[in-house]
Amino acid sequence: MQEHFIFLHVLNVYDSLLLMTTLLSFLLALPLFLKRDRQTSDLLLAFFLISQGLLLFMTVMYYSAVIGPYTAELLFPFQSFPKIILTGIQGLLLLWYARAMMGKPLDIDSKLTWICGFSAVLFCSFSYMTAITGVKLQWFTIACFWGLSFFATFTGIYALKLMRDYDKSLPFRFSNTERRNLSWLRWTAGGLVFVWGMRLTASILYSFEIKFVADIISISSNIPPLFLMSAMVVYSQTHAINTVFRPKESDTQEQEEVASISFNPKHTSHLEDLMIRIKVYQDPELRLEGLADSMDISPRTLSSLLNKHYKKNFYDYVNYYRVLDAQDQLVSVANSEKSIQRIFEDAGFNSKTTFNTLFKKHTGQTPSEFRKRALQQRRVIG
Repeated sequence: MQEHFIFLHVLNVYDSLLLMTTLLSFLLALPLFLKRDRQTSDLLLAFFLISQGLLLFMTVMYYSAVIGPYTAELLFPFQSFPKIILTGIQGLLLLWYARAMMGKPLDIDSKLTWICGFSAVLFCSFSYMTAITGVKLQWFTIACFWGLSFFATFTGIYALKLMRDYDKSLPFRFSNTERRNLSWLRWTAGGLVFVWGMRLTASILYSFEIKFVADIISISSNIPPLFLMSAMVVYSQTHAINTVFRPKESDTQEQEEVASISFNPKHTSHLEDLMIRIKVYQDPELRLEGLADSMDISPRTLSSLLNKHYKKNFYDYVNYYRVLDAQDQLVSVANSEKSIQRIFEDAGFNSKTTFNTLFKKHTGQTPSEFRKRALQQRRVIG
């Protein structure tokens, strides 16, 4: 009994790190499952985290010199099935999660899903036949595994492209983009996709007996997920998209569509009345669709008006008026005791960083410098 691996000291520091990452993935996923107001994006992120944790867990269970033989014997002849299924589906989970964060339909029944499923079945069939019959199909099995690893990496890259296009489209519809911008997800997901590419490279090198380089790449690829998954969860809870939003495929397509629309000159005066007299820009959640409804025109017509007459997108146009409002407040004697944070919030901004950046872009000064100079001018005049 004492020879059983359970009674042996078999875990080194590296294995312990992988198992800690596995445990962390489950601990991070649990609150997402238990949230009362959980959304589809929360559930998909939880499943994605678990898939990454299980892959690292299987790395220890399959490739540990002592534990590996017991795992293979326990799961025979299905020992390869869990890893290949998770390897193939991780890219789809990331893609579905990204689409959920963008407020787009998941499109689960797509060609990518069918390709993943067919490849997984093909791999499992070859693996099973090799284990049961002893037929030399190892290279077919390895090739199928490479195919699924490449598929996961390709799908991850495709998800990154969708997120990039989404971020580019935001200024055309939203006046504040900070909480909707998915740059944080692109960075964390991009890191994980890079890790998948490293694992694929290591697998190929192992097959050609280039073990030293493969070991370095393989070990290096299993460390970043610990930090990337944690960052993904932290940011996801402050950037979730609650409303369905279907951006155009590209900014170029958007501009081509609005360029062909003619508009009534009366729309200009109506728009300026809403901005100057009613000050609709002070609503931090102001959207293109909402402003277009107020003018009783279509969003595409409003986009055309902004692009052709003002040479601005929606984001730049609205925030121009917000900066003007902030300037008026900063020079006002009545607001001399008002904090800068309260001023930019009243003007419609919801991010101090964005406010400072745009304010300096339009005035060449920071808000504090602008207020200080206005105060000095009043003293000189007084």
